[in-house]
Amino acid sequence: AALSTFGRLLVAAKSKLKDGQRTRLENEDESVFLVVDPNGVVMAAVTTKSGDYPDETAYQLLMDFLGNVKKLSNLESVAKHSLIPPLEPMMRELFNMYKGPYCKASGVDSTMGYGQRLEVEYEGRWYPALLQQANQDGTFRVLYYDDNSYEDVDREYIRVLSKPPPGEDREILFAAIGKVEGAEELAHLSNKENSEVSMTELFHR
Repeated sequence: AALSTFGRLLVAAKSKLKDGQRTRLENEDESVFLVVDPNGVVMAAVTTKSGDYPDETAYQLLMDFLGNVKKLSNLESVAKHSLIPPLEPMMRELFNMYKGPYCKASGVDSTMGYGQRLEVEYEGRWYPALLQQANQDGTFRVLYYDDNSYEDVDREYIRVLSKPPPGEDREILFAAIGKVEGAEELAHLSNKENSEVSMTELFHR
């Protein structure tokens, strides 16, 4: 089952991942994104259905996840599985927030029209936005989702999001968090019956 496999990933993380490290494991059908918090206390994981789910989007989900978890309690002292009840509503909200029928595509160009969905990079993070217009100086005016602000942005900091092929989606299948020391699972949520994270062996290559 996915949960027991996550426990094995926690065991592997103790020797394979450094404090603050993030990594991606994948097979033909799924991707698993892992982030260890900067203090090395806990690791969060999310499994996505498709192999082309954008890395930065997945890692932002995990950072949001860790940020919410740290507000609840002292993670070093919480008991196994004790965070499932308080975290489940938040995890479902993150599932819905980060699920989307869009994936990373080509760069922006001046032929793209008003309302084109895209992301803008700033200090290593990607922020969702809408294209407003192509400016004569070669920049692009964008409208940010989070605060409804406008900005003129150089082409190199923009990536366009487009719909995936029919029949594919970017579903989030599973998310979990656990303590690295002792490999104790604190909370998990599956979005698919019998979801399985079958990638532990990639740590040992």
